[in-house]
Amino acid sequence: MRQLLMMAWALAATGFVVAAEPLKPDPQPLIRKVADRVIEEHARPVKFNWGEGVLMAGMMRAGEVLKEPRYINYVRQWADHWHEQGIEPVLNGSGKRGGYCGHWGPGLPVLMLHKETKEKRYLDMAGRIVEFMQQATRTADGGLGHWRDNHELWVDTLYMACPVYVRYAAAAGKPELVAEASKQLAVFARHNQEQKSGLFWHMYSEPKQQPVGTLWARGNGWTLMSYVEVLRALNRSSTDYAARSKEFARLAKAVLAAQDKASGLWHTVMDRPDSYLETSASAMFLYALAEAHREGLLRLDDVGVLQPTWAALAKQISDEGRVIGVSSGTGPGDYENYASRPLGTFDWGTGAWLLAAATMAAPQREQPLSPAAREREKPQASRHGSLNGGRAHEGANRFPLAIRWVRERGWLRLTAPLQFTSCSNGRVGALRPLPHSSSTGEGDA
Repeated sequence: MRQLLMMAWALAATGFVVAAEPLKPDPQPLIRKVADRVIEEHARPVKFNWGEGVLMAGMMRAGEVLKEPRYINYVRQWADHWHEQGIEPVLNGSGKRGGYCGHWGPGLPVLMLHKETKEKRYLDMAGRIVEFMQQATRTADGGLGHWRDNHELWVDTLYMACPVYVRYAAAAGKPELVAEASKQLAVFARHNQEQKSGLFWHMYSEPKQQPVGTLWARGNGWTLMSYVEVLRALNRSSTDYAARSKEFARLAKAVLAAQDKASGLWHTVMDRPDSYLETSASAMFLYALAEAHREGLLRLDDVGVLQPTWAALAKQISDEGRVIGVSSGTGPGDYENYASRPLGTFDWGTGAWLLAAATMAAPQREQPLSPAAREREKPQASRHGSLNGGRAHEGANRFPLAIRWVRERGWLRLTAPLQFTSCSNGRVGALRPLPHSSSTGEGDA
């Protein structure tokens, strides 16, 4: 009894509780349904382009979380096809939009594949993409143009570049590329982030010296996901991390404020509730917010806001396993340009949905700490058996420490994935263990 009380005190000190109910609906069967449909409908290797890149990243993440080799092998077949074909002609392109950034984006799943397989050819492919990125047209302050000789900052460009920069930096030992990714976020925030709301405009025109388009949901989704990728790679004691973290927190707060509370989703133009609700942006927001909270990049006072989004996204799967309610490729324009885009099933939406669903199904990760941080953050048991971890033990940052403290005493063995829900007070988060399930195995960017 005393041990149970001490375990409860330990978890209470973190601001988290462990609940017994599974996340509803269970993401794993839905992930399989969607991923199996992708394999069935795209039997031949898809293009080496931005939408397909997001799709392959989603398939990789699904394979990792579900421990399903079929999904990873599917991505491998696609990457091997393009390795044999050669990606240089695609990267070079032709015409007015040669050197299009959308062809950089597939570097993300290629690098995910390299991490999984350790096969050098995938790192070499990503290296060629980075070489092209480094030669790209830039604005006066170094922002990446959307294509060759383009001096506009499209927010889509961030997700085509930043994940590739930071993941290649980790794999190839090139930390200067993490600094480059951080620089891109800083430049785009300077020009594209609206001062009033904290949201990002779709595009900034350097020739016109003004933003263009609207506060577009999927554009803010690309941006939010890019921040998560870069913040994960930055040294948390660096000035870069502090600056990017501040920008990210402001954007995340604005995103949460714009959520349609009745549906749990987001409108395609975020300050226009008369615009339709859109699946891909909502999936991107769920993925980015859940990952950020899980990894201690952002503290959500109420992680329960993520549950309605997941429940709503789970309903955006057709009986055939297709992700629906996704807007077509979208270039910057006036409001009608966004509001009139047709909805359907598109690779970028399917990929974003898989990323979000896989994150909801993934096990909770304990955060690594430096020796100095471990000593500073080490929880101390009081004479009453509770934790006294100090000010740093707030929200998600305290959870791994308390769990370790409890597990070291043999009072708790967690093997199931942990998921988010809200506590009764509506301010702190809770984590739910999911039951195990056996595994078988142009405009927009």
